[in-house]
Amino acid sequence: MGDAIGPMSGAFFVSRGELLAWLNDFLSLNYTRVEQVADAAAACQVFDALFPGKVPLHKVNFGARHEYEYVQNFKVLQAVLDRVGIDKTLEVERLVKARTQDNLEFLQWVKAMFDKYASGATYAAVERRQEAMRRYADTKGGRGVPATSPRVPRPVSSEAGRRPAAGARICPKPPSIAANKENMGSGAIRSAAPAATPPPKVSAPAAPVSAASTTDTVIAASYQELVDQMTELQLTIDNLEKERTYYFEKLRDIEVLCQTHPDQEQPFLRTVQAVLYDEPLTMPPEPTTDAVQTPAPPSDSAAVSAKSSSPGTRDSTPDLNAEIDAAMRSLPPDPGHASLSEIIS
Repeated sequence: MGDAIGPMSGAFFVSRGELLAWLNDFLSLNYTRVEQVADAAAACQVFDALFPGKVPLHKVNFGARHEYEYVQNFKVLQAVLDRVGIDKTLEVERLVKARTQDNLEFLQWVKAMFDKYASGATYAAVERRQEAMRRYADTKGGRGVPATSPRVPRPVSSEAGRRPAAGARICPKPPSIAANKENMGSGAIRSAAPAATPPPKVSAPAAPVSAASTTDTVIAASYQELVDQMTELQLTIDNLEKERTYYFEKLRDIEVLCQTHPDQEQPFLRTVQAVLYDEPLTMPPEPTTDAVQTPAPPSDSAAVSAKSSSPGTRDSTPDLNAEIDAAMRSLPPDPGHASLSEIIS
């Protein structure tokens, strides 16, 4: 069984708000940040729903608070992936740092696996989690302090005060107290007893406690205000991501239509591609006004036909011949040449 899920899967285009809403709804959680999946507990429970009986959920620490506890949960999850045949190596060293981008990509991958392998069966997330937490607590109580919990050093004040080590020399009592017991009478002892026992004062720490509680209240109010601002900014970012994805898909559709158009040399098509690829626009030349209004000159055949069809041209030709003939007759005759009238006749 291979995962066969790449970065172009649909889950990798889902915003973090939608991912958190899906995870909270499916597992009945109240996560507010994607960094909270760094403990791998929620991911283990998602795979427990996808592959029933394959995840040892009682080994998952749902109360993990430190990186070494996160690592233990990721080891459980990696063993499950190897067992079911999913070819995926978890980058544990990066995921346990609880960085936003790394955990967002990890949660997107978990959602992609859920979309692929979910059978639609009902999953009792709360019951399974409570049972796993109870068994984990029983295991912790049966074995003492588990390896996933930090060892707390045992206080030595009570035992050391009652049982000194061998060879150690016990310090003698102060001379003043010993002298008082030996030399003073019972009345002196009774009179000194009230002075030796300081009266208990409980009201002294009241002022620091009140100041600390006031400081804690101010810090809590500031923290809540910052959380509200982060939530509002997160919603704005999610909306911007949705708009970016929407317009990117529209531009991609336009690009595909331009690339598959049969007439790639169409001017409008090339203009749209220039806008998409941020290239300089090359507009086709527009026809000038002079070229449209100026008529074409007539051809030679049309001019000849116009001259031949004009009545003035036909009438003037005999008059011109008569004038030439009269001019030639006025010249002295040349015996060696014939006259123009003879040639014409």
